[in-house]
Amino acid sequence: AELKAKASKTTSSGVEKFQNVRDRNTSVPLKNTNWDPYSGTPPPPPPPPRHLVNHNTKPTLNAALPPPPSRTSSPASPSLSRGPSAASAPPIPSRSSSAAAAVAGKSPPPPPPSRGNKPAAFAPTLPTRSPSTLSTASAAPVSQELGPPPPIKRDTRPKFSSYNSVDATSHLDGETKIDWTNLSAEDKAVFFSWLDEFFANFSPPVNATETKSTGGPVIHDPSSAPPPIRHSTKPELSTYPSRLPGNSNSSVPFALPTRTNPTSRNVIREDYASQASNINSDNDPQLTPSYPPPSKHGSAAHDVAHYFLPSTHWDTVWFESGGGSILPSCLKAEDGYNRTCSWMYVGSKKTAWVGIYFPDLSIFWGTVEYTTPVTVQDLNNPNKVKRSARFLPPPEPLGRAELVEAHETYGETIALFAESFVGTGQYCARGECWDLANEALKYFAQYDYVPKPVPSTNRTHGHLIYYGRASNKGASMEGRWRGGDDRIRRGDIIEWRLAKVGMKGAMAGGHCILGAPDHTAVIVEGAVPSPSNGAEIEDGMPLKPCEMGTIVVVEQSVGSPPVRREYALDLMEEGEVWIYRPISMNVYIGIDKVVHMPPEEGILGRNLEEL
Repeated sequence: AELKAKASKTTSSGVEKFQNVRDRNTSVPLKNTNWDPYSGTPPPPPPPPRHLVNHNTKPTLNAALPPPPSRTSSPASPSLSRGPSAASAPPIPSRSSSAAAAVAGKSPPPPPPSRGNKPAAFAPTLPTRSPSTLSTASAAPVSQELGPPPPIKRDTRPKFSSYNSVDATSHLDGETKIDWTNLSAEDKAVFFSWLDEFFANFSPPVNATETKSTGGPVIHDPSSAPPPIRHSTKPELSTYPSRLPGNSNSSVPFALPTRTNPTSRNVIREDYASQASNINSDNDPQLTPSYPPPSKHGSAAHDVAHYFLPSTHWDTVWFESGGGSILPSCLKAEDGYNRTCSWMYVGSKKTAWVGIYFPDLSIFWGTVEYTTPVTVQDLNNPNKVKRSARFLPPPEPLGRAELVEAHETYGETIALFAESFVGTGQYCARGECWDLANEALKYFAQYDYVPKPVPSTNRTHGHLIYYGRASNKGASMEGRWRGGDDRIRRGDIIEWRLAKVGMKGAMAGGHCILGAPDHTAVIVEGAVPSPSNGAEIEDGMPLKPCEMGTIVVVEQSVGSPPVRREYALDLMEEGEVWIYRPISMNVYIGIDKVVHMPPEEGILGRNLEEL
C-alpha cells in the first residue's frame, strides 16, 4: 500500500511538472505586440523577468493616484475619488467610442498613455496608437518614419547578484522520490504482488475471425498441403492410339471471374444426426462410398467431439506437443485434413485451441484449459483439465439456383485455367493430377471481389453432385445424383478411384486405368445425364455411371503433361467416380476460412452439452 501511494504521488508530481514547464514556455502572439518583424527595425527590448526585478528599488507612492477619466461611451462612468491628484502624474486619456465597441458588453482596457505628456527627463516619446488600431486589435506594421524604439539604459538593469536562480526542473516541495535501486524486501513483495494483481486481470481478446493468441506462437499446420506424390497415378493406357484429339484452342487466356453476390448461408442446419456422409444422407446404406472415410456418429467432426466428452478417457497429453503442433490423439496426421492450432498462457495457466476441417466438410473446434505442469493422472480430472468443443456437420445438398450460380462464378475460369496448359508441354505445379484442380481453385485468391471457393481438401473439391461405382466388368453399376442442378457443367472436378474406363475413339477393347488409387481431372465440357426411365434429374435420384454420358477432361500426371481426353462412362468396368461443383465456402459451409476458434456469431453448431 505504501509503495502504491508513492507511485501515485510520483505520477501526480510528474503531471504538475509538465504543466509548469508548459506555462513557463508560452510565447506572446505577434498580434499582441507593437513591433512588425517585416519593417526592418530592430525589436524593442524585452522587459526584465519578474524574478529579476529588485522590489526594494520600487518607489513608494507619496500621494494617491488621480481618479480615472470619464468614459465618454462606456456603459457606465463611475466617479471614484481617491484624493487630490498629483501634479506630476499625467492624466489618462479618455477612451474613444471605437475602443468601447471592440468587445460587446465589456469595456476593454485603456490604451497606454502618450509619452508626450511626461516630463522631459523621460525617454523620447513614442507615437500614440490610432483608434483603428485599438478597435481591431491587429498587429499593424510600425512605420519607419516613427523612429526606432528608445535606447536601452544599461545602468537601469538589475545586477545578477540580486536574485537567486530557480531550477525549472526541481522537485516540488514535499515530493516523495522512489529509490528503485534500494528497495526493501517489503517494498519488493508489495511491488510484485501489485504486478500479479495486474496480470491476473489480464485476458487476451477472443476473435474467431482471425488466428490470434497471446503468449505463444500461432501454428498453421501444413496439413493442408496436397496428398503425397504417387507416381502410379499416371493413367495406364492399353490397346488404343497414343495420339488423341487435342484442344486446338489451348492458347485461350484465363477468363476473369465475374463479380457475384452469392446468397450467404451463414446459418448451418442442425439436423445433422442423419448424415453419416454426403451420400449416406440419402438413406441408402448400400451405397456407401470408400471416401470420405466412414464415421461412427455421422461425421468426422462429430467423432472428435465425442472424444472431448468428459466421459472419454484420455491417456496422452497430446495438447502439450513439444513440436508446437497439436492434434487429438484420436486422429492421424496422414488422414488428409486441414488444421490450425494455437496456444496461450498466463502464468501457469495455459489454453490450447485446435480447428480441424475434414474431407467430409465437417468442422471441429476444440479447447483444452489446464495448469502446468500437467500429468497423465490429471487428464481426466475436470478440475485440472477442462475440455470444450464445438463442431459443424457436413453441409446438405443445395438447390439449382445456388449450384448454377457457383458454376457461373468459378466454372469457366477453372476450365480455362486447365486448358491453358494443354499443348504447352508444361506441368501445373508439381505435375501431380491433384495439382491441376488445387491450383485452379487457388487462382481465385488474386480477385478480392470473388468469394473464396471451398479449397481442395484431400479428394474433396467442393459440392458433391454425383457418386457412382461399377464392378464385375461393368455388369453391376449404381450411383446417385446429389443437389438441385440437372447436369455436369464446364469447370466441375472429377475424381476416380481404381477405375477402369473405356475411352472414346480408342480401338475396340481399349480402356484406361484411372487412379492407383486416386486420379483427379478438370471437366471442360458439359454433359446432361440420360436416365433410362426418362425422368428429370433431381436430388437423390439413382443414376448409374452408364447414364452419365461422355466426360471430356483436361488431366495431367507425373510424366504426362496436361492433355485433353474423353471418357465414356457407359464403358466403365471397375472402380468409383465422384464429381464436384466448385462453390463459395461461405455459401456452402457458412464461413470464409477455418481458424483455431469457432466464429462467435452467424453459425449454428453443436456443443458438448448437446451430444
